[in-house]
Amino acid sequence: MTRITVIAWREFRATVFTWAFLLSVALLPIGMVGFAVVLPLFAQATGALDRDPPSGEVLVVAGPQMLDALEEESTRFRRARALVPRATDGSLDEALVRLRADTVLAVVAAEESPPTLYMNGGTLSERNIVRSFVGRAEARRLADDAGQDVDAMRELLDVEAKMVVLSDDGTEHGGMARDVRDVAELGVAMGAELLLWLGVFVSAQYLLQTTIEERSSKIMEVLLSAVSPMQLMAGKIVGLGFVGLLMTSVYGITMLVMLTSLGLTDLLSPWRMVLFGVFYVLAYVQMGSVFAAIGSAVNELREAQSLMTPAVMTMTVPFMAIPLLIDVPNGGLAVALSLTPPISPYTMIFRLMLPANTVPAWEIAAALVVSTAWAALMLWGSTRVFRIGVLMRGKAPGFFELWRWIRVG
Repeated sequence: MTRITVIAWREFRATVFTWAFLLSVALLPIGMVGFAVVLPLFAQATGALDRDPPSGEVLVVAGPQMLDALEEESTRFRRARALVPRATDGSLDEALVRLRADTVLAVVAAEESPPTLYMNGGTLSERNIVRSFVGRAEARRLADDAGQDVDAMRELLDVEAKMVVLSDDGTEHGGMARDVRDVAELGVAMGAELLLWLGVFVSAQYLLQTTIEERSSKIMEVLLSAVSPMQLMAGKIVGLGFVGLLMTSVYGITMLVMLTSLGLTDLLSPWRMVLFGVFYVLAYVQMGSVFAAIGSAVNELREAQSLMTPAVMTMTVPFMAIPLLIDVPNGGLAVALSLTPPISPYTMIFRLMLPANTVPAWEIAAALVVSTAWAALMLWGSTRVFRIGVLMRGKAPGFFELWRWIRVG
């Protein structure tokens, strides 16, 4: 155990106490603070968020009633006050010629209902405003034909119930605060899954690189004269595991500070953070042991790419499944992914970090059992590969050769 501790401290110190690592760890928190605080203040000071509404002539073809409705709507629809409706005696083709020449902003063909709107480019925001402008005018024209007051109808239709949602601690949230909370809840779940993936992958990548470097530079042979291959592998996994834990802790504290500034600290309950730590250890052992085995079997990083690809591609599945899990976090797909190694920790963390979602206790227990069993299996197979790989030289092995090493190791 003492030798494993010495190796673990050596790996941790060699990775953490470098300017490159410290700078890389600090960049994300600085970027998050800048995005959340500095960027909005800069945008407000410079007026970068101030958008001028669309302006210009809107030609109306064959629609005197539509022209009247557009003129009335331009005085009531705030974002369309810079739009000037104009009638044209020409045909639609003639109006489109003027549109292509950019002498008018839009053309409305009002022969039929609903009318057809033509625009020559423009930003998405401008197109949406003009579309809403024409749509509101058509609604006004139809209401006038039916003898109805469209403004009174809109007041009735715009009434919304006041929403109040109770959190676990009994606190009430409503209005804009509830909207911010909804965004924050999804952000916490996605951020936790990304944080887990980032900590695991970066640590495993460090483990792969250091193993390849020591193997190629013959340092591995010097180390093996003092420790066994298993002690060396265990020390490297433990040491670089703490590197990832340090990284996730820094990023997690940054997330907690941002939630505190928004008054949303209840989104991160202690038991969720404990489970995050447990699943991090399991996910790291799974990935780290595989990367250590790959690093022991190859001579350079280029040779490791083909062996890493299946593992890396597998880790993208939880992120691709997020849109399918947001609305049904306890559905059949969510349960299946939560119990499928090696993606089980990532999917389960996403589900657990959704504050409005309650994951059944049996699913959490089953995910822990499955992840632990898979981590033990990966560790067992990787140790057999590592034991042979660190002493082998020559051409890098393929998948079938690695399987043979596992069988005979």
